[in-house]
Amino acid sequence: MSNQQGARLMGAARGLRTGMAAAIAAAVVTAMVPTAQASAAGAAAAKPSRADRPWSGFAIHANRTADGHWIGARKLNKEVVYRLDPARKAKRSSYGPVRPVGNLAGRQASRRDTVRAAYILSRYGTFRYDVQSAAVDIALDHLLVGGRYRLSGDVTSRRVQQTGEAAKVRSFAKAMLKESRRQAGPPKMAVSVTNAAVGGTVRATVRVRGANGRPVKDAPVTLSYPGATTQAARTDQAGTAVATFVATSAGRHAVVATVKDLPEWRLHLRSPKRAKVSRVARAGVKGRASASAVATINVRPTVQITSPAQAMRTSPIPGRFTLSGGEPGTRSATIRLFGPFTTAAGTTCAAKQVVARSMTVTGNGTYNMPAVTAPSAGFYTWSVAVAADSVNQSVAACGGAIAVKVQPAVAVQEEAGNTLKSGALLPSTVTTRGLPSGLPYAGHATVRVYGPFVARDNVRCLDAKLRKRTTGRVNGNGTVRAEPVELNARGYYGLTVVLPAGTFSTAATSSCRAANTVVRVE
Repeated sequence: MSNQQGARLMGAARGLRTGMAAAIAAAVVTAMVPTAQASAAGAAAAKPSRADRPWSGFAIHANRTADGHWIGARKLNKEVVYRLDPARKAKRSSYGPVRPVGNLAGRQASRRDTVRAAYILSRYGTFRYDVQSAAVDIALDHLLVGGRYRLSGDVTSRRVQQTGEAAKVRSFAKAMLKESRRQAGPPKMAVSVTNAAVGGTVRATVRVRGANGRPVKDAPVTLSYPGATTQAARTDQAGTAVATFVATSAGRHAVVATVKDLPEWRLHLRSPKRAKVSRVARAGVKGRASASAVATINVRPTVQITSPAQAMRTSPIPGRFTLSGGEPGTRSATIRLFGPFTTAAGTTCAAKQVVARSMTVTGNGTYNMPAVTAPSAGFYTWSVAVAADSVNQSVAACGGAIAVKVQPAVAVQEEAGNTLKSGALLPSTVTTRGLPSGLPYAGHATVRVYGPFVARDNVRCLDAKLRKRTTGRVNGNGTVRAEPVELNARGYYGLTVVLPAGTFSTAATSSCRAANTVVRVE
């Protein structure tokens, strides 16, 4: 290799090293599994792998131990591997399946050493540059074996010296060890989501941090949501990626974020089938971290109040409400009655509450209002407020104006003293009781005169015998005079009066042949 070629390769290796920070995840890790590169090896693990062979590094003096003959990376079938037990026998062997290990227990290696070794293998192990491969080899020995195999140990010094690139190999190894001390370890990842209503937008934000707590930039992220197309994104300078989804159904739905192409934090080992032969660890295994958050998607139900235009004060005010567009679920509904008001236009659900009652609703359907009697005549209205739950938003409605009426009483009395001369005018008075006080009433009471009949006992108030009509203006409870009527034919006459309905009262009619309602014309 020429000096110019070596410089280019060293530059490429440095480029890999400086790009490492962007590939480390940082999140509350919920899962970490090998990516497609690692999975391919898992598929091959069903059958034993044959003996490893030199691939990238330097040939050195052979001896009877695993660290002889070669310093650097090896190939086991199609996998790039490194030997982990340099003092074991230098014999050929087939190997068993890959086994992820988070803590390589031993006299020298700690859990942290294992994590750092996995990081170096994942980041640097497969770049085919002899200096870098040799550096990975001695960095693994430094972390996992120690003693004479540390960077300053005599065995490592002897091996490195035989490469002819001792200064470069040591420089690369020191850089790897320094970086692994800062960045190796499981990533940290957090996902936050916004809740929404059906048809609204769920915004998912994933934040990725490395083991050192720093943002991971330009990391590939996929975000999935039930029923939606998985979205791909890359983290920005703050280690953040964002995706939005349309909420199509109510309920609690998980948004799952996965970050790929991360340096592994576990060693992926293959154990030899033959005793006292070195184990090997796979290089270039990439992992992925996943985290999730649950978005609550609710619906906006509607409530419609149905009530009559009028009701009687002596009976419960009828009404019902219909809940629709919601999801099943037991919730509380508060029903209120407001009033009385003097005008329909002024009727509101913001003042004059009469009563409030609670009831339970279980989902869409029609429910009756509670039995409530108005305290007095006037305009009233119902309101309904249904509470929210995990999948239904709260909803409220105010109903229309209901005119609550009373039944008044009306009476008529002839004022001629029971006898009247033919051709004379018959005076009468109208007395009204029971109209609601404080509320307006204006109408004309109609006095009806039936006859003539030949005898008092024959008097009947039938339309066929209706002889005259007269009116008196009524403005409320009390007695008013009706316009007198002229009677010419001799005989007996009966009087009744009709009071028309008002806004807050029903129509009323007096009884036929009541006291002081029959007069004789002579």
